[in-house]
Amino acid sequence: MKRDISNLRSLTKIILDKDLSELRRVAEQIQALLDQITLLRQHVKYGYEAHTLEGAENLAQKARAYEGWIEWCDQQIKTKNAKLARLRVRHEILLEAAKKSFGRDEALRQIEDRDQKKMSRMRRPA
Repeated sequence: MKRDISNLRSLTKIILDKDLSELRRVAEQIQALLDQITLLRQHVKYGYEAHTLEGAENLAQKARAYEGWIEWCDQQIKTKNAKLARLRVRHEILLEAAKKSFGRDEALRQIEDRDQKKMSRMRRPA
């Protein structure tokens, strides 16, 4: 019985590690997307501010370069926001799976601890 619990605990640890690793990977992807969206929004902001500039920047504006750049940035933001929404849903699903894995691992840890205490009491001389 002790061996079965130990084997099962090893399995739950592996599953928990896998779930946490995948959760961490998705969290990193979410952060990378947030950083990219922030950068694109800054580009859009600076593009709008450039409309008041004179000189070379104004020539770019007259050539509609800024408008094209801003449109591209807006489209990229929309695309990245859609991907971000999908990743956040995935993150929530993985978080629930990790919680269950943690609960299973914790339950087996407590059973192991209880069994070890029983074994140590049985070994003590009376």
